[in-house]
Amino acid sequence: MRLELAKAAELIPGNAEAHAYLAAINFANGKDEVALEEYKKALALKPDNAVWRSDYALLLARVGRAEEGLQELRKVVDVPG
Repeated sequence: MRLELAKAAELIPGNAEAHAYLAAINFANGKDEVALEEYKKALALKPDNAVWRSDYALLLARVGRAEEGLQELRKVVDVPG
């Protein structure tokens, strides 16, 4: 499935969901740097997605960037809905 999502993200660069799913898969498999990049791409396309931003914040904390993670969580609080 990862290969199919990677292909979808490559073929349709505006597909935020493909980037977010790739991020989640890589996050779950400990591929933190890849996950960070994919979350950045997904959030650039859909910055108001609170779930993705929360996961991104947790990942930042996991890689030792807790202050950045906290800033991302603050953005979640400010997201409408």
